[in-house]
Amino acid sequence: MSLYFEGKAVDDLFQAIDKKQKVYETSLQFSKQKNDEERVAFAYNLLENEGIFSKLNFVYSSKNAEISVGLRNEGNIAFQKKKDALALELYNKSMCHAPLDGTEYALAIGNRSAVNFSLKCYYACLKDIQRAFESGYPKDLYLKLLCRKVKCQVELKDKYSAEKALQVSHIQMNV
Repeated sequence: MSLYFEGKAVDDLFQAIDKKQKVYETSLQFSKQKNDEERVAFAYNLLENEGIFSKLNFVYSSKNAEISVGLRNEGNIAFQKKKDALALELYNKSMCHAPLDGTEYALAIGNRSAVNFSLKCYYACLKDIQRAFESGYPKDLYLKLLCRKVKCQVELKDKYSAEKALQVSHIQMNV
């Protein structure tokens, strides 16, 4: 079972912080949190303090490959239409619904890497590519992600890693 929320909580929170003219201060405090647990607690407290947490619409859902595939396909359509934020949201939801024993999660995160590349979030793209490979990304599609990995490393001016990834992709093509 997965849990996520729908709505505009992030927008509402930003507006509340902006209204108090505390965006910089809040961002600075958030950046000082040492780990994910502290960051989640910090965000939870912000949502609580601003009265937003009680307005969240939580959605409980079971893992379902069919729903995951449908959301990923919707994400593909959004991405083709250059609606990157929507595509990112749909790929994230696809990942939430993806069963742990299939390729749906790996495919969704692989697709999310394309959005991150489009948004010039190269480190996030590389992280997504690595997770896709670790999560059972289909071998026959590896080359697509390896090419994206090389492009990220070129954009990041990491010549050594780009050359290494090119060697791996060359090996993949000859297998």
